[in-house]
Amino acid sequence: MAENPICAIPDCGKPVKCAGMCSMHYARKWRHGDASIARARPRGICSMDGCLNLHSARGLCKTHATRLKKHGDPSVRLTNKNKGKRINFVLEVASPFTGDNCLHWPFTPGKRGWAPSISIHGKRQVVTRYLCEVRHGPAPTTAHQAAHVCGQGHRGCVNPSHLQWKTPSENQLDKIEHNTHIRGTRSPTAKIDEAMVIRVRSLLGTMNCREIARRLGISWNIVYAIKDRRTWGWLE
Repeated sequence: MAENPICAIPDCGKPVKCAGMCSMHYARKWRHGDASIARARPRGICSMDGCLNLHSARGLCKTHATRLKKHGDPSVRLTNKNKGKRINFVLEVASPFTGDNCLHWPFTPGKRGWAPSISIHGKRQVVTRYLCEVRHGPAPTTAHQAAHVCGQGHRGCVNPSHLQWKTPSENQLDKIEHNTHIRGTRSPTAKIDEAMVIRVRSLLGTMNCREIARRLGISWNIVYAIKDRRTWGWLE
């Protein structure tokens, strides 16, 4: 019985996998052009003056290559000109504010229009939580949220007098009262509207869920969810 061929690389002794070499040496040959190279050749240094980071692309390190891609110039270093202004607004304007009207965040808002999180005293904090703590003290528990009694949080209100510590359930009830709760057709995942839900409920006692789905041209999963009040349970 013929013996299995051995890798052509001296002192290897492993069985041949491809092209007369074992799998390890073949991989080195394919990656680096030389089966004797155990690892990738060391990368060069970034070509930008004064930068000692390793080369990543186009003779530049990752940072300078990203700047070149974004701005067309690897030497461009954009800074956030509003960083100091935002902190000053929080500390000097919002914190001592005592007016009754809403005080709106004057800079780029966060998600869905809310005041964002910024670095205050070396710690990343949500602006509204920081202001609520300044005015009302620390949160009773870590689960408590800085709720807006004015209902204008989604418009960037940062008036400390309009903030209160509330539990998540209390905050959700406030959203319903203020009509800012994301539910029904406001939800980006909504498949049907209120009229269709009412239509489904009117047919539940006359036919089964699959028949209702076929009749109305919707998924039977939606009909079952409406029947069990797993969705649209708030709609009477």
